Amino acid sequence: MSKQAPLTTIQEQDESLTADNPLSLRVLPLQKVNLHEHVDPERVDRLIGRLQQDMILKNPPIVAEWQDRYVVLDGATRVTALRKMGFQHLVAQVVQNDGSVELDAWNHIKQGIEADQLCRMVQALPQIVLRPLTRDLADRPAMTGNTLCYLILSTRQTFTVEAAAGYDYLEALNHLVEAYLEDGYVDRSKYSQFDLVKREYPRLSGLFVYPKFSMEQVLEISRAGKRLPAGITRFVIPGRVLRLNFDLGRLQSEEPLAAKARWLNQRVATLIADHRVRYYQEPIYLLDE
Repeated sequence: MSKQAPLTTIQEQDESLTADNPLSLRVLPLQKVNLHEHVDPERVDRLIGRLQQDMILKNPPIVAEWQDRYVVLDGATRVTALRKMGFQHLVAQVVQNDGSVELDAWNHIKQGIEADQLCRMVQALPQIVLRPLTRDLADRPAMTGNTLCYLILSTRQTFTVEAAAGYDYLEALNHLVEAYLEDGYVDRSKYSQFDLVKREYPRLSGLFVYPKFSMEQVLEISRAGKRLPAGITRFVIPGRVLRLNFDLGRLQSEEPLAAKARWLNQRVATLIADHRVRYYQEPIYLLDE
């Protein structure tokens, strides 16, 4: 690793943070970047190994500008890896909180244990209260009161999962997800309809159906120095930049932040002029992620 880049002056930071290009890519000081969700330390360490070998940032993280900070919407593992590697700067795509980004939720699919065992595990958490739900399940739980999510077991028993009295909403939510992640991997699905999920995951033990958070809620959680569990928020970002393949050696250099920003803008301008930037409106499948 080369020496860490010196801190830039306020003038240089201001110049780089206001500089922009048609793809909304910017070089940002990492000390101004906040996460909104937790990360898996093992995934971070694996990514560090790949980054150290390739020295390429393939896809830039997505951040939203919020007051005097930048909140990571997607790419928390990449941001954490670069921070752990000692980087001072980050290349990110900056999106606006203007309604263009669609915010949805991932639902978590637990497999590999019996349904009653999963139920007992959740019930045993002091931060959690399970209440049987007798009415028809709504599409998503409301973001009101202490309701964290719904739990639908493979037996079709359905429960409202609530934060127990005396526990903070986010504290209870993080304890819940940590508990069922401890003994195995959890898949994610955008679907909350049990039959659809069951067809795709026949060995399902339980489906956790999470509410949609608003963009303002996500930004405020991050601003307060708190975090959601990993893999609950789902952002649909129009005009997302992929395959940037940014040279990490350049990002790691001792050049001031403003100089890196000018270099980035020149590179984007060259790629556009050479017709090497393509826009795909339709959803795509990436099989090498």
